[in-house]
Amino acid sequence: MHAKNATPLAQKLALYGIECEPDGFSCWLNRSIDCVSKKDLERFQLPSCGGNSSGIKLMPSSLPLAGVFIGCRAYRDGCLNSVKSIVRETPDVKINLVVDDGGMTEQFVDQVMALGGNVNLIPAKRKNKISSSDAPTFARDLGVFGSESGVPTFIHMPYINSQLDSSNTTLFKYISKVCQFSPSQHSYISKTDFQSLVHKAEKTLDAYGTPAELRAEFDAIWSEKENNTTSETYSMGGNFLPLPFDLLVVGRSNSDGASRGILNYFNQFQTVLELNLPAHFGHIDEIFNVVPNDAPSASECSFTILQASPKLLLTFLKKASVSLHPSFYDLFTAQEDDIEMMNRTLIAWIKKARGNSSACTPKVVKLPASAGELLRWNKQLVSFNPINGLSAGTVYFYSKPRMSIETGSVLSQALEFKIAEQLEAISIKAVPTDTQSYDSFGGNLHCATNEVRWACQPPQ
Repeated sequence: MHAKNATPLAQKLALYGIECEPDGFSCWLNRSIDCVSKKDLERFQLPSCGGNSSGIKLMPSSLPLAGVFIGCRAYRDGCLNSVKSIVRETPDVKINLVVDDGGMTEQFVDQVMALGGNVNLIPAKRKNKISSSDAPTFARDLGVFGSESGVPTFIHMPYINSQLDSSNTTLFKYISKVCQFSPSQHSYISKTDFQSLVHKAEKTLDAYGTPAELRAEFDAIWSEKENNTTSETYSMGGNFLPLPFDLLVVGRSNSDGASRGILNYFNQFQTVLELNLPAHFGHIDEIFNVVPNDAPSASECSFTILQASPKLLLTFLKKASVSLHPSFYDLFTAQEDDIEMMNRTLIAWIKKARGNSSACTPKVVKLPASAGELLRWNKQLVSFNPINGLSAGTVYFYSKPRMSIETGSVLSQALEFKIAEQLEAISIKAVPTDTQSYDSFGGNLHCATNEVRWACQPPQ
């Protein structure tokens, strides 16, 4: 059916460097590919990349976008909807689709081919025992970050459900190889390597606990999953928000937060700020995002913070006569108050951050939004959160509002208009994207993507 039989599908896959076994259920790339774009970086006036990296830093989304990884392993139609929008608006950005082998039908490949040459197909390679997943994406199980040495870095975000010592480990190593991230240039952080790095950090970061306590905590992360606790979700990639000035914001919920071992590692290179999440918000990327500010005033920073506003969303729900339980009104107001408190703490840290020599203050733009978990309970509005979007310079992609038949399309249009208006005021084009496949899981576009960004001009 595939390459060995020279079928039309096999011939099309060959254009992407893909070969398959005769059964069609084990495919692989037979050549390396360019997973990031280095084009058009001169206009950003980035400094030249140095030869030595000062550690692995998570890069803010206000930096230039070079490549996007999107998991298309289970929900291929929804994935392609997102890709079409990204390709149309940012044609120079490399899009890397990780697809389950069995999903690469001729119809699917035809759709990908129609998107142009900047879209890569990366088969999930079942012969290496990578299983198909019912989840919409693997993307936020993986950290893909620009590095100051000019070479992207893959990092496993080590939490229990990611099963890093099984199929995903094989997948990530495979992607690293085909993307030409060689061992000499690319830091692949395995479980053992990460543990070693964290233990080295203990000597200078013992304020977080004694070495014995840190070792016990980190070792527990990798033990067999006997109980699926809620705390491990806070070590997922969506709960890490990098900001300029080497700040890293991480969310907490009551006593639950990201692994102390992970925080200890990143705190060697970035200032880690933990903020308490409001009720029903699962991750920090539902509350804040960061986009460029290309025309800052004298006192403003060169980036803008996007902030979730449940109160603003509530205003639109009222105008559309959406029937909500009375408790929602109090909850949305309480969420707004909690987010404002987070904002004040965050702004204060930015103003005194190392590297912020002018003590600039970022502009803040509020967008109507609330927690995906909360809105799944209400049949009239499913998981609407434009903060959980993808920044690409002067373009911002977000999951379009999804309304029930009872509510109709009027509210959806009003929300899209408001978001476009808010972002246009800071010279950013808002692009709503159909992500219905992800919405049902309570996530939006950011949950389905992982980006490579440049902090410096890499060598040509």
